[in-house]
Amino acid sequence: MSWTEKESSLSVPKGLMGSLLQAHVLDTILYLFFTELMRKY
Repeated sequence: MSWTEKESSLSVPKGLMGSLLQAHVLDTILYLFFTELMRKY
């Protein structure tokens, strides 16, 4: 198995995990932001 084949086989799950993590982080930030807003008012 050559290096390029390894890279292409790894890039799909890595990209998927990356986008999932990004979405999770954004959701968490938004959630915390809204809870802070609710606390103030």
